[in-house]
Amino acid sequence: MASSVKMVFCQKNLEKFSQRVYDAYTSKYPDEKVEIKDCAGKDLCSLCFDVPFVIRNGAIVHARDERDLYFKLTSGAEFLTGVQLVDLPPAPPAPPKEPAAAKPAPAAAAKPAEAPKSAEAPKSAEAPKADAEPKLD
Repeated sequence: MASSVKMVFCQKNLEKFSQRVYDAYTSKYPDEKVEIKDCAGKDLCSLCFDVPFVIRNGAIVHARDERDLYFKLTSGAEFLTGVQLVDLPPAPPAPPKEPAAAKPAPAAAAKPAEAPKSAEAPKSAEAPKADAEPKLD
């Protein structure tokens, strides 16, 4: 089964760290898209000489040594292509569709009921006034 995983190895990193990872990975997963570039990216130049890494689907996967990088790559590949941990039961069949029942015609557009008009709002002279100074207890 072909997957949508694309890997890019840096040539300098292959020479320094990850040649064995490349060989082992391509022998285990021959159908994967694996590419080798002279420079994987301008912003990765310092990473090339520090740790083994690969770019998988545009994301950097790095590790402290070859073994760790190989483990990360194979774990990801097994997750994408492997068997599920738990067998899922088949989905239940969909219920049969019933013909649409005739809907009653909508009643005339009902206007929202207006609130009853109450007595006029109290005028400012009748409204209670707040104390100018707060009372402290």
